[in-house]
Amino acid sequence: LQEREILLKENPTIVVQSRTNPVHQSFFPNHTRKPWSDVRVRKAADLVIDRQALVQIVAQGEGEVGGFMPPGPWAIPQAELLKLPGYRQPKDQDIAEAKKLLAEAGYPNGFKVNMITRGDIKFYGDQSVVVKDQLRQIGIDISIQLMETGAFYARQASTDFDVDGAGFGLAIADPDITFAELFLTNAGANWGKYSNPKIDELFVKQMQTMDPAERKKIVLDMQRILMDDYVRTVYYWSVYSAVHWPQVKNFVFGRCRS
Repeated sequence: LQEREILLKENPTIVVQSRTNPVHQSFFPNHTRKPWSDVRVRKAADLVIDRQALVQIVAQGEGEVGGFMPPGPWAIPQAELLKLPGYRQPKDQDIAEAKKLLAEAGYPNGFKVNMITRGDIKFYGDQSVVVKDQLRQIGIDISIQLMETGAFYARQASTDFDVDGAGFGLAIADPDITFAELFLTNAGANWGKYSNPKIDELFVKQMQTMDPAERKKIVLDMQRILMDDYVRTVYYWSVYSAVHWPQVKNFVFGRCRS
């Protein structure tokens, strides 16, 4: 964003293209470890995280609050999403509910937990600090472990973590890719070991459904199940920009890799 603004100031005629890409930033708890194996704890964390604040503070406004599918035809409509607990504003009601859930789960004073993230890209560390500050409101004390990207990926794949605090990029914004990579029981990037047989069943069903409207309905149902399970907290989907000289014609800005 800063580089883009500098370029615009120096060259006001340049053309800027921006787009939301299938790259989300998220808080991803390990479902096999306590206390994250308790859905009440996952829900409490989800409720208190302020997605809109993360967009403004970390992404400098260059992000789109969303759910488990990238913004677009497969996603839960924004108008519905922003009324839901965890997404709605202001946060007072959600914070109060989160404290109640932690107490019910046996953590009235919160708990300490470790979060791994990519340390050689400053953005991820900054993002984790904001999340740490937000979760402190309900007594969840996060210790941030910054790691070199290669070591982070290895640790991620080993599932030896409490919370994964980095993002994830998809090849294309399609349900087959999204669920097969992230949310099926044996999905390759399901490092938190989430498992719900209903999701596995509906995944096959939506693949076999030829009617687009019916398939979309199934995909929306799958996302609502994921929301009830509090699989991970998606902060937002990243927005990227490209600039070019006005004499460059018919340039289509593709997705950027996170």
